[in-house]
Amino acid sequence: MQDEVYDTTTGEVLTDNTRTESRAADGGLIPAAAYTAGDAINQLEDGAFQADMHRALADLIGQLNDVADATQAKATGTLTMKLKITKEDNALKIAADFDTKAPKMPRPRSIMWTDDQNNLTRFPPNQMQMFGLRQVGGSGGLRRA
Repeated sequence: MQDEVYDTTTGEVLTDNTRTESRAADGGLIPAAAYTAGDAINQLEDGAFQADMHRALADLIGQLNDVADATQAKATGTLTMKLKITKEDNALKIAADFDTKAPKMPRPRSIMWTDDQNNLTRFPPNQMQMFGLRQVGGSGGLRRA
């Protein structure tokens, strides 16, 4: 086991015996073993799983901010990670997946009444309407006045 080497000026550890990388036959580096759960997650799918999960987390946080800002209330979401680990032929096969659940943006409320046939209407049926729908502007669309 190699002794730790320190920079005499800063005291920085220049070698770390817990994370040794070795070289392959072609001279390329072989990544160190995963010493933490984070290390293991970073190595899944050659790093693609962690990158995808990070993007999903950023999207979830954005949705939480949008809902909380719109409602002026607390917003809650979840990110769930699942690892299915199977031991087969002296190797571990790891199938990783994640799922997010974001709060929905609340829909605006509508006020409606019912007529004599129990149909919904936007206007009180026993009240005279002064203004109906009319054409506004150059778009040709109808808008409520």
